[in-house]
Amino acid sequence: MGRSFNPRLHFNPYQSWAHVLDCGDIPVVPNDPVLALQQMEKAFVELLTHETPQGSPWKHPRLVLLGGDHSIVLPMLRAIKTVLKEPVALLHFDAHIDTMTPDSYPRNAWKSEASEINHGTIFWQASQEELLLPGYLVHAGVHGRISTLEDFASDDSLGFLRISVEEIDDLGVSAIIEKIYSTIGRDVPVYVSVDIDVLDPAFAPGTGAPETGGWSSRELIRIMTVLSRLNVVGADIVEVVPAYDSTGGDTAFAAANIAYEIISTMVSYVLEGSRSMQSQEQQPIAAFKSEL
Repeated sequence: MGRSFNPRLHFNPYQSWAHVLDCGDIPVVPNDPVLALQQMEKAFVELLTHETPQGSPWKHPRLVLLGGDHSIVLPMLRAIKTVLKEPVALLHFDAHIDTMTPDSYPRNAWKSEASEINHGTIFWQASQEELLLPGYLVHAGVHGRISTLEDFASDDSLGFLRISVEEIDDLGVSAIIEKIYSTIGRDVPVYVSVDIDVLDPAFAPGTGAPETGGWSSRELIRIMTVLSRLNVVGADIVEVVPAYDSTGGDTAFAAANIAYEIISTMVSYVLEGSRSMQSQEQQPIAAFKSEL
């Protein structure tokens, strides 16, 4: 709290209008992924239906998840649709697209409910369940290897825009921000998912599927400034693996800072909206005075 002032946004997100709480861990059965997803979904629905404090501009709480395997996003998206009664846009920062079909894995005829969902199929599954809003979906920072170009064709069919990691060199940060904003827009509810492997392993070595050539932590944080212009209804930072991290905990430190930036921009979105409304309310008064 003592060093939480955001110099870029000119406020402390923990001392603004929002009540920021640590909800702790969700207990799940570790050896049954199907049951674990059900347990997480029930917990997320319970958290999202809590009453917000009096005076809060939000009808429902906004959750920022810390993981863990990327598959935790699926029960979160299911819970959000249960509570909001509508699908959401998605801004997905990741080296990989995570829209693989289950059959793209070598399971052949041996199919099971557990094999349907893993950290590479979650957004394919979310699309099948109509949890996502086609045409308002963005992958940013893509630079991982794929099986064939059919992976991208499948991704296109789901309505995703892909922003490759190289576009920061060719177009620059501002152009990437505008691509994201023009695709999603200000008022559409959007979920933000950050796989830590979007960062180059030099900045985040502690992850399960590192890919060289990723963005730096500074570049990612600059691009994430777009969140202050988006209606973020939930977020996560996933695929942090402490066992693979450096001695100094570089990956955990980067993930913690990303969480701080997400919280800051969510608070900022409401503040900017309030300022905009105040400005609009003052304009007719100014016009009336000028006529006098």
